[in-house]
Amino acid sequence: METQETAKERPERILRVRERMQGVREQLRQIPEDSFLIGAALSIGASLVLRSIRKHQDAHFVGQWAPTLLLLGLYAKRRREMRGEEEQPCAAGAKGEVH
Repeated sequence: METQETAKERPERILRVRERMQGVREQLRQIPEDSFLIGAALSIGASLVLRSIRKHQDAHFVGQWAPTLLLLGLYAKRRREMRGEEEQPCAAGAKGEVH
């Protein structure tokens, strides 16, 4: 009996996961691409500072954010390229106007 119920619930669960992923994609689309690179650089810098003050576990933890941020940035960039979207400006465009 459980296997039949599980089989019925599976499409609903997949639909919920897809809806959540769509929300994540929407949030990623709002973040400028440079933010991921800046975040990764800050992570590396913070890791070096933590290591210099001998907080090695914290340094490893913070240092591992860099590859994650870089991969998220790459994912966001590829999604924009696939959709044909242009890179989003940071706070102001080239002419100083806010978007």
